[in-house]
Amino acid sequence: MLDVRTYRNANTADQTKPGYILGDAQARRLADALGRSTATWKIVQADMPLGLVVPDGTAIEAVANNLPGTPGGRETELAWVLREIQRRRVRNVVWLTATRRRTTIPQTGRRSRTSTRSGSSCPGR
Repeated sequence: MLDVRTYRNANTADQTKPGYILGDAQARRLADALGRSTATWKIVQADMPLGLVVPDGTAIEAVANNLPGTPGGRETELAWVLREIQRRRVRNVVWLTATRRRTTIPQTGRRSRTSTRSGSSCPGR
């Protein structure tokens, strides 16, 4: 489980400059742990959405900032982690993320599935 609240920079920070959501130490620990893992599936959980833009007035509360081009703001730190996962050839990483309303399960290279009912990502619940 990632701590995506303690080390993040201000919601009002410039989204065109590098930002922080994990902090250097936690980002490195995550990349290292995933790189060492022999598990078939590696599950990473964060309590903030990674790819969903969450506005906070005119600022951004989560990671994605909806700006075109290269990663900016908090996206830069997550982009580093994703590059490290790719560089280390880590496979089968599943990211579980949440908003205040629902759990989302982003899948790299596939259509993302999100829940349709509050608090549940399982059909029929």
